[in-house]
Amino acid sequence: MLKDILSPQPYGRSDTLENDNPKATTHTISASKGIRSKLIRKEVKKMQEARFIENTAKVQAWITALPDSVTSVKKNSMRLDQMNTNIELGLDESADDEERGICWTTIRDNGAYFDKKVEGANPFPKARMGRADRYPTNLRVTMTTSTQEYKSALLALPTEVQNMLINYNLPHGRTGGAYSDFEAYATHLTDVAVRNMEQSVDDNRAILDKKGEWVLKNGLPSMTPPPTKEEKEAANAELEESNE
Repeated sequence: MLKDILSPQPYGRSDTLENDNPKATTHTISASKGIRSKLIRKEVKKMQEARFIENTAKVQAWITALPDSVTSVKKNSMRLDQMNTNIELGLDESADDEERGICWTTIRDNGAYFDKKVEGANPFPKARMGRADRYPTNLRVTMTTSTQEYKSALLALPTEVQNMLINYNLPHGRTGGAYSDFEAYATHLTDVAVRNMEQSVDDNRAILDKKGEWVLKNGLPSMTPPPTKEEKEAANAELEESNE
């Protein structure tokens, strides 16, 4: 069982991230039985399979977008290997919610290291928690992966372009103020993208194949645009005529 190989190791939690130790995580897959018997197991939040799949899809897209200047550093590469290993463990068909929670803790803690210590790495994606998703897991993963790639592309824009965008694009009038930085604006844009994809599924405008998978065009999920005002009016007029 995976539960037998997933256990805490004798490194602390947040303090170990300060030591640049690639093994410095709350949980590891390499602790010996002798060491495990002496350790106090920390409580971890359980994670359902669908949520784990969605959250790790974001992480995989984030890892793919990391520049060579980050991934070529040995200790960064070792941390990324550990993250990928825990993704595989959590996706194993024998893993349960507790084991996925342990795997996610390791992934999250390594992500926090990149946020705090690694220059040039995009912000580690936030996990989606809370109640069960109303959208099928395969469609949510497509939404998650594509928007993470979208955000990475936005954050890769030259600084002068980023500054222009947040100078001329402001939050909704009722909100007022301005975006605190370009990352906040990029988050807004990706949130809009998610809402548009969700709405396309709700309206049956998402283009799916016979297996219910999203059809991708140039790597992007395909959607039929919503009808224009004129098209809606024409459709309503046609419906009224047919009812007469």
